[in-house]
Amino acid sequence: MNIFQKTTSKIILILFAVLFSGAIWYSPFLFKGYSPDAINDQLVLARNLQKTGKYSMYNDRGVLLSSSEVASSGEPSTIGNRLTASLYSKIIGYTGQLDIGDFVLASVIINSLTLLLLAFLVFYLFGAKISLIFSFVYALLPTNWRTVYALGNYEFALFFLSLFFLLFFLGREKKYSQVYFIFSGAFLSLAVLAKEAFLVALPVIFVYFLLKKKRGILIYTFTPVVIIMSVLYFPKFFGGDNIYKGLVLKTPSEEKLDYSLAGHLYPDYYTFRFDREDFLKRYESAKKGEQGFIKSLMVKKAADNVGADKLSLAQRFVVGSYLLTAHVARFFSLEDIGGSFIFLLGLLGFVYLKRRDLFLRSFFVWWIVGSILLVSYGALAGRNHLMDFGFAIGLLVSLGIVYVLDILADYFNWGGKKKICLSIFIVLLFGYGILTVDHVVWGKAYDSGILKIHSYAEIIKQKNIPAVDVIAANIRSDESITLNVLTDQSLILFRPETMEKIIKQGKTKEVFEFFRIKHLLGYSPDLSERLAKISGAGIVSDDNVKITQPGASSGKSFLMNLVR
Repeated sequence: MNIFQKTTSKIILILFAVLFSGAIWYSPFLFKGYSPDAINDQLVLARNLQKTGKYSMYNDRGVLLSSSEVASSGEPSTIGNRLTASLYSKIIGYTGQLDIGDFVLASVIINSLTLLLLAFLVFYLFGAKISLIFSFVYALLPTNWRTVYALGNYEFALFFLSLFFLLFFLGREKKYSQVYFIFSGAFLSLAVLAKEAFLVALPVIFVYFLLKKKRGILIYTFTPVVIIMSVLYFPKFFGGDNIYKGLVLKTPSEEKLDYSLAGHLYPDYYTFRFDREDFLKRYESAKKGEQGFIKSLMVKKAADNVGADKLSLAQRFVVGSYLLTAHVARFFSLEDIGGSFIFLLGLLGFVYLKRRDLFLRSFFVWWIVGSILLVSYGALAGRNHLMDFGFAIGLLVSLGIVYVLDILADYFNWGGKKKICLSIFIVLLFGYGILTVDHVVWGKAYDSGILKIHSYAEIIKQKNIPAVDVIAANIRSDESITLNVLTDQSLILFRPETMEKIIKQGKTKEVFEFFRIKHLLGYSPDLSERLAKISGAGIVSDDNVKITQPGASSGKSFLMNLVR
């Protein structure tokens, strides 16, 4: 077998590994028949953009609109990550209206393409064995697998980020490296436009190149970044059309601020718009620490992020330090990364990488540490960001496994077929261990209440509610996004305590007329009856809705028939 044939067989093997990883990713939906997670804003925006040409989802009264109402009364959205919505709108335009199952499949395909690019990069840098192990590890890491089901979130951003890495590291040793760096910078910009969480990576990478005195790389990589961001991002950002402007510049929240950000503090839009002062007074005790120190930190963080309060430098340091501790702890977390053993393998991989690529090693350290510090102290963001570093974590763990294999092979003085058998055994043992963790993670994920939202959706469809009617719903903000995608009906969130308050104040009819509420969903039978009696609104369903598990999916039935 010549060199070309050997290389071709290795590439085919890597392709098979990536396809197998995609099948693993799709398996929860295949066997359960539904996704356990609420979907993200970008899919609603994508649908509306495709149908109406407007980047909008709310009206000026905080109602999450049906697509038909967006055309007439939708307000321009300030939600970021516009490139993700734009690309999904193109997919919808080409394929027709997609349901959640179709979005899951699209996410699996896009994430598989991302893995394919990264696997080829690892193949180029370290060879076929490490590339195959990397494909396996990357797919099974809990955070990476769960991210596939965060629909409308990271799909395109990680794809563009993988293109950045591929072109950048390919270009280091090429004759015309400048061309590679220019295109890598362009794809880094697209990653930011698709997911603005990667904004923090720009200054981190810029300073890294500067300190390493890589001026040529800096110029060629960041020239397209400056051009693309100056044309496509910064005008809208500084013009006030971006939800994250307040997070960065700490400007007061606008009255028409998308509720997706205001909802981090306020229980519903009515409270945010009309009962803000009274709500903030009730939170004074929490801010003072009377409900616990951690609770006070989280309240202060949420209030600062929506412009309802302003942290002093000392308070920012305390809140940021708490968030930093939480971010660091995730690198050891069983449910996020697979536990301390996986972290230790990553440390071994970090040691092993010193032998192979010092530049990549220092780049990973700077990128991860710098980004976590900026996310904690700058953005005051508390959510999981491990998926941002999925490539680095997956590669380090893979290198750690290889390091263990080399140590064992040297100790037993095994080579050739014995070493291959040992490698397969160790990788399978690792796979079994991480799969048991994934089983726990997915079991917990499927304990979510998303089936209740699907049950509500079926009832709404049976009612044939006019698109102009607004449904007041007692569900979470992210669940309202899912319900809007499932039904294409106009919704507004009202917490039960808010409803009780407006009943007590005698404002029920006034409030319902202002928001054009015609239907009620998800409240207790008693509260539903009282609201319906006062306002004349219809009851779609109370919170005692019957929840049914989906039957076996067609894919599962097909597989079961194959093994009868």
